[in-house]
Amino acid sequence: MICGLIILLVGFMSIGATIVINGPRIPAAGGGGPDVWYYAGSGKGDTSYTTLGEGWEPHLNAYGGSISVASGGTCTSISAKVRADTGTIAWKIALYDSDNNLLASGTFNSTTTAQWYDVTINQSVSSGTYKVMYSCSTSLGNIYRDSDQSGLEDAVTYSAFPESTLSASTSTNNLYGVRMYVD
Repeated sequence: MICGLIILLVGFMSIGATIVINGPRIPAAGGGGPDVWYYAGSGKGDTSYTTLGEGWEPHLNAYGGSISVASGGTCTSISAKVRADTGTIAWKIALYDSDNNLLASGTFNSTTTAQWYDVTINQSVSSGTYKVMYSCSTSLGNIYRDSDQSGLEDAVTYSAFPESTLSASTSTNNLYGVRMYVD
């Protein structure tokens, strides 16, 4: 039985399937890159960004952070750690290069569960600095951040986001929960 399961799993991995076993979605390997999540800020990870930013204006601004990518490959997912006050609400998320040029973007819906919400993209990246930014469709979105480092804010409304060229400024002591997966 166990031998058959191992053969089945190896078969799925060879065709590029995604396997989830009681945990977060991790894209299957195969893109030639490092197969790793990169997070905004220094020394951050999956359980960082614990401060809830209630009462902010996520529909009047875009929030995010800079991410240092150590080894290039294909960025297959960008994520934000957020939640909805009530119900389900729409968000936009975007990936920018170090020169603030838009590389990829997408949308997702969040529920009242605070978690990482992933958007699948397919963007070649090299080692260097990237920016992941997001904006909310209403004032009822809650964002997660850490106050020990600085992030990015852009005074752009949800309807105008993402911009083709990012014009964000530093947000002192507000490192917003964003990440990117490089395969």
